[in-house]
Amino acid sequence: MPEFSERSSCRAPAEEVWKLLHDPARFPEWWTGTERVEPGDDGAVTRYLDGWPDFPMPTSVAAGRDGAIVISCLRSDIVHEWTLSPAPAGCDVAVRVTIPDEESARLDAMRAEVGASLARLVEVAQAAAAQAAAARRFSPGSRAGRGSQRRARRRARRAWRGRAARRAAAGA
Repeated sequence: MPEFSERSSCRAPAEEVWKLLHDPARFPEWWTGTERVEPGDDGAVTRYLDGWPDFPMPTSVAAGRDGAIVISCLRSDIVHEWTLSPAPAGCDVAVRVTIPDEESARLDAMRAEVGASLARLVEVAQAAAAQAAAARRFSPGSRAGRGSQRRARRRARRAWRGRAARRAAAGA
């Protein structure tokens, strides 16, 4: 059975990446070639690929060993095993793809798809982490949020005083 691995560093926490990997409804956001995903029975889902809307790909999403997320195509028996490991600036994302001998002609295409999907997964996770950090930083209860509110009130008072001073000068 042919197999290959890809790895990438991600500046997002592992939790953000895990959310994307473990939620099949979010596969179209990052998985190259996935048009839509429909829920199925017993943890299985059906992926529909771009250009193949009438060709369902039943897929299993399950927890693997050591916290891995295993995504298996039940039609072609191609297995993607995704693992996350801590890194100083976020996490490392790795995927090992195992392809049955009958599908070995697709090896180069699979390698390209997985490489693009991994890059997109990292990009989407980093964007989600940045958005969450910004929301925390500028929420009304946060220190930065309170500072932003104070600055906005000061600017409004200055603007009001400036308008009042201009009106008084114009009336005098």
